[in-house]
Amino acid sequence: MFRKSIFWGLTMMLATLLIWLVVRARKQEAQVAKAPAEIVRSAKSSPTRVIAPKDLDAGESQVEFASMVSGASKSSGRGALLHVVIRNRGAVPYHNVMLKLTWVGTSGKVLDTQNHLVPETIGPGQTLDAGDVALEGVPNGSVKCTIAILHSDLGQAQTR
Repeated sequence: MFRKSIFWGLTMMLATLLIWLVVRARKQEAQVAKAPAEIVRSAKSSPTRVIAPKDLDAGESQVEFASMVSGASKSSGRGALLHVVIRNRGAVPYHNVMLKLTWVGTSGKVLDTQNHLVPETIGPGQTLDAGDVALEGVPNGSVKCTIAILHSDLGQAQTR
């Protein structure tokens, strides 16, 4: 008789616990369902960025170092004038072209890299002459500069 009462007591406790868990789970589901829906705000469209576009070509780069530039001081690093011409061989316009300038020493070793932004728009099939860009902090011992295009934005520049 004693074993029967212990068995039924434990069974009742287990059933009570199971019912409590089911009721609690249903209440939590109801609270989640009543939560307000997430509001998504629309954003203004932005240009698409192209990483290393194949149809842009940075050619004809000429470097004139500070020792060649008249009146240039030789303080920290050197200065340089860089003449860059960018060609668009594609069918879409590009703007905000980010250039990667790699400064190379006499032994062919890479001394430093810098980034430079060309904010003008280059139409399809056109060539952009970025003109002479004055650069500071050119590492001493650099003899040439190689140029690569990191990324660019598609389309015309936004007027504000």
